[in-house]
Amino acid sequence: MTRHSLNETAKRIDVFDERWYQITMEDKTTVDLPSVTTYLEAYPKGYGYEYWLMNTKDPYKVRDEAGQLGTNVHKMIERTLRGETVSYVEGQLQEWERFLSWCVWWKKYTAENKVEFETNGVECVVWSTDIQTAGTVDLLAKVNDLYRVHDWKTGNSVEDTAFIQVSVYDFLVRSSIEAETKPPIIVQINPKLNKKGVRTYEVDAEDLDGYVDDFQHTKSNWLRTNKNPKPKYRSYPSEISLDFIRDNEIIKGV
Repeated sequence: MTRHSLNETAKRIDVFDERWYQITMEDKTTVDLPSVTTYLEAYPKGYGYEYWLMNTKDPYKVRDEAGQLGTNVHKMIERTLRGETVSYVEGQLQEWERFLSWCVWWKKYTAENKVEFETNGVECVVWSTDIQTAGTVDLLAKVNDLYRVHDWKTGNSVEDTAFIQVSVYDFLVRSSIEAETKPPIIVQINPKLNKKGVRTYEVDAEDLDGYVDDFQHTKSNWLRTNKNPKPKYRSYPSEISLDFIRDNEIIKGV
């Protein structure tokens, strides 16, 4: 989903680069940080991905449709965790099936564990200027009194990059709160998996540092091929007239 904000006073819509996060520091200055997943683009995708790419009629269309499905499911879960009532939307049966599978898992998970969270732990942004990255945790909650990173996946498989991603998120959380955490959990929700449509992966605590090391190596590879990277921001007018067109810059690169 495109990140943007409407500035009513300036009558402009600011659109932010989805691959970057603009973080406001304590002194009110801002810093731009690439997302964890942006760096992970440099991670080897393997033979399976290359085979899929060559044998799928329109792989980029399939990828984009899967991405939109995942976004819709994440939004359903986010709204539920924020206390809203979620209703089925015509044409989103696949999303609804995955959402219901998550609901089944959540019911069992919260019955078996003490799970506590605030609404600011839903879609929670974590970041570090030390390792120059940021990301959004689907849910940061206390599970049996220890903070835990939760990540929802809606695809047919969970790749190595998913384990690296949540391990880096856990590292960012630990660095922020300076306390022990419960190793992150990946919740895969897809009706093709099994009868319940859910499979979970708990990252082994002994593997966390290794995954963070993998991220650092991958980040180095990404930076080697992306010299002096900068985010692409745009600012659009929210009102237009012929006089405005004549006298103003229409699209501003921020």
